[in-house]
Amino acid sequence: MNNVKGRPFVSLLFGLALQGYACNSAANTSAALDINSTITGGTCQVSVSNGGLIQLDTAPTHALENIRPDEYAPGGHDFSLTIVNCDVDLQQPGNGTLAIRFTPAVGAFVGDTQQVLPNETSPAQGGAKNVGFAVFTASDPAAMRNVERANGGGSSVAYPVNNASLLNSTYPFYVRYQKIKAAEAMSGGLVYSQALIEVSYD
Repeated sequence: MNNVKGRPFVSLLFGLALQGYACNSAANTSAALDINSTITGGTCQVSVSNGGLIQLDTAPTHALENIRPDEYAPGGHDFSLTIVNCDVDLQQPGNGTLAIRFTPAVGAFVGDTQQVLPNETSPAQGGAKNVGFAVFTASDPAAMRNVERANGGGSSVAYPVNNASLLNSTYPFYVRYQKIKAAEAMSGGLVYSQALIEVSYD
């Protein structure tokens, strides 16, 4: 039986790096997601929940069948980004938009709708075939959506904020394994993907 297993996700600075593991058996393996980000246009820092350490449970690859990259499915893990230590003048009244963009560090989004972070480990190197990561906004659990719009439509993550509420504001996300091409077979192995997180406040 093919299984997918997660590794811890570890945080970095000004970017997100994902690692995961998909395996052919229920062997105890792990995968990591490194999350780091920063705010541009003002000097702010972003912290990641649990120090950026996220563990995905083992899941059989058949559990990834018939699930679109834009729909919620169990088996992933929640994480959040919190805005801290802003140098912008938060005492000044004003409203703006906080935009959070995830992009693959290597290559581009993949899959039938181009909404999946690719696996950078080839099957020849022990990588899982046709398995990547899907990342979702989770601010509204009833309306979770992929952080990337379908077919190259760009980031779907933007929040209206005001200066007074920016500091210590927290934004929830959810990450899970995703079958990349619906018509192609999957196989177990390492799943490793890196992504950058760009956070801007206008």
